[in-house]
Amino acid sequence: EAFFAGALAKSVATSLTYPLQVVQTRHRAARGQVVGILACFADILLTHGPIGLYAGLKARLLQTVLSAAFMFMIYEKLTEALSKLLVLGKSEECRPEVAAVELSGLKETPTARKRETTLAGA
Repeated sequence: EAFFAGALAKSVATSLTYPLQVVQTRHRAARGQVVGILACFADILLTHGPIGLYAGLKARLLQTVLSAAFMFMIYEKLTEALSKLLVLGKSEECRPEVAAVELSGLKETPTARKRETTLAGA
């Protein structure tokens, strides 16, 4: 699920911002031949039409969509695994209030008996 959500999000973002990247790249490559960004944008539209703003989009989508999809999937799996580990690590013995009661002798548990035996033998 996270894989497809990441892929969809990245494909939409890339498709919307790609024309700006094309204009920026062409403007830098022109090095003074075209006066500004808007002039470069107009030049691309006049020369190649609206499709010229999306030249190379397929390759860019393959590159970015897969990496984003895998990143989202790995992030989801890691957070899921870590949350399970953290929940398992919160056993009754690890809670400070339970440890304080055990040490005070108000509640005898196998853990408290083991501690008393260890302390008496030391």
